[in-house]
Amino acid sequence: MGPYFLGIYGFITLILNYCAVISFGIPASLNVLLVHHKAQENTCGNYIGNALLFYTIQSLLLFVLYLVLVISDIEIDNNYPIKEYYLLIAIIASLNYFNSIFINVLRIKNKVNQLSVLQSLNVLLNVIVVCIVKEENLIIALLLCNLISGIASVIVTKLCNALPPLKKKMIKITFLKEILGKGIYLFFCNSCFAFILISIRSLISANYKVEEFGAFTFSFSIANSVILLLEALMTIIFPKLVDLLSSNDNKIVENTLEKLRGTYISSAHLLIYVAMLFFQYCLILCQNIPML
Repeated sequence: MGPYFLGIYGFITLILNYCAVISFGIPASLNVLLVHHKAQENTCGNYIGNALLFYTIQSLLLFVLYLVLVISDIEIDNNYPIKEYYLLIAIIASLNYFNSIFINVLRIKNKVNQLSVLQSLNVLLNVIVVCIVKEENLIIALLLCNLISGIASVIVTKLCNALPPLKKKMIKITFLKEILGKGIYLFFCNSCFAFILISIRSLISANYKVEEFGAFTFSFSIANSVILLLEALMTIIFPKLVDLLSSNDNKIVENTLEKLRGTYISSAHLLIYVAMLFFQYCLILCQNIPML
């Protein structure tokens, strides 16, 4: 892709990250509520229906913003010409909102195989197009991979009947208030760390050349691959972890926290230290690849 176009793609992913962070904590809130009420199918259906309604409204507002930018001929940043990608960005951001709900539903339903396919699909598609497509066309190809992965998530969730039949009577303001009420605290908690990373990338994109931001994006992507491995593990164990920590038995909670410290946190530290050892060798290898 080269430093320049990688900088453009990095700026596009930065915008998508901003859209993803502004989730109001609904995925995390829904995850907790579905675990707590997993035996009550109608109640779970109400939570899912109202969460989908909220993200439908948010997606509509996102497309209104897209129309305003297009009609006004506004470029978000003059250093990054991305007007031609506005529509794809809006569609992908919207799909990401809905897929955050679908992924939660799939893991609560214990659809591990389907979840594994969906989590791997985007990565495999990206690897394929990176080997085939070059330069500016690679930006469109990678965005299309994200789009295909989002659509696949919708189709898989529908085919495995993970979603309850949605009805008008499911839409109740009380359920929506409960989701937002619990989610807003989780939103502020989770967003603090996310905004630290995003703000760093924003400052670099605004104060450095596109090519320099492209080099930063490349390094950031390598470092982020370690985090993705941990997130993949947490995706599977998080519902069970919430269920155990919700127990009224303090002994179970203490044992769960102790196991969490001894396994997940220790594994995370070990993985990061190993990555630090091999990071310099990865950079040396990449310097020998043309266009990087």
